[in-house]
Amino acid sequence: MNNVGMGGSRTSTLMTITTLCFQKGRQLTVYKIQFNFPLFRGFCSKAYSRVNTWYKENIGREYVYTLDDCLSVFNCFFAYYEAYRKQIHPNLKVDNIESIIRHMPCLGVDSNTYIEPHEYEEIIKAYFNAPLDCDFRINHFMSGDIRLLRCYEAGII
Repeated sequence: MNNVGMGGSRTSTLMTITTLCFQKGRQLTVYKIQFNFPLFRGFCSKAYSRVNTWYKENIGREYVYTLDDCLSVFNCFFAYYEAYRKQIHPNLKVDNIESIIRHMPCLGVDSNTYIEPHEYEEIIKAYFNAPLDCDFRINHFMSGDIRLLRCYEAGII
């Protein structure tokens, strides 16, 4: 059972790492978040590789998001989580990361609505501004119709 830490050791966790969320044209959004990004990137790469392999074998093409697209979504979410919750997002298992990556491009299981990676920032903002009674973790964000509703609120669809 692999847990990916934004936790980990206190020394690596408490480093402030500058991460890039999304590049829209020439505008670049920069977030400072505290977690062990090199460790997370390694586990995320492993999960991404599994998803990409599954797509090639079962759908006949590569996965629609790049690894950097996926990392950008995670970075943006974790930055908003830290700002809103005043704590580092809890650890994720590689299987959870894989599931999240697999579901990133579309809204819901039966949806053909495609989300561009750069659109996630507005969806994430809407999520953290919504009057929800929840833990505000990424697994909740990716579940059910949560993203679909936030897309409506953000004016994406």
